[in-house]
Amino acid sequence: MSIAAGQSHTLEFALPVTELAFWDVTREQYCIENGEYAILIGRSSADIKLSSIVKVKGDIIPSRNLYNNTKAENYDDYEGVYLDECKAGGASIHPVKEGAWIAFNDVLFDHGAVAFEALISSAKGGSIEIRTGSTTGKLVGTLNVPSGGVLQQWVTLTGEVSVESGTTDVYVVFNGEVLLSRFQFN
Repeated sequence: MSIAAGQSHTLEFALPVTELAFWDVTREQYCIENGEYAILIGRSSADIKLSSIVKVKGDIIPSRNLYNNTKAENYDDYEGVYLDECKAGGASIHPVKEGAWIAFNDVLFDHGAVAFEALISSAKGGSIEIRTGSTTGKLVGTLNVPSGGVLQQWVTLTGEVSVESGTTDVYVVFNGEVLLSRFQFN
């Protein structure tokens, strides 16, 4: 439909709630989250002409459970990493600078944690720091990663951590070229 300059026309349209779905990395499925959504109409994001808030009854996303084997690619936030392959299956996180990190938000530790197990690869060795709260938050454990000689030679390593019971954000901070595919807390 074309509208000539200076004219107006009332337009009605349906917005299926399914259009609000997004990929929930905590459960590896699409979902529509419970909450309020802003519907904006305009020529561009800088030129909004109409807006409305709609309430949607949807899913309540549960806290993360990192006691389960977790794909590192399912992070909530990151800095200084990219997705790489994992020849042992799936994908891996590949840091591009010292101090690169990935974050997992709203993690529930029912019983705390004493160990961190990870499927990793490193040609030259390095370490993974496990921190809570932020990238500079409490250091709860370090997993030292020996040199494997070549990338894509995957091994499972376990290190000690000291995570208290409760809900927190978990940050995995990379030192050296250490690729991380999967991990879990015990």
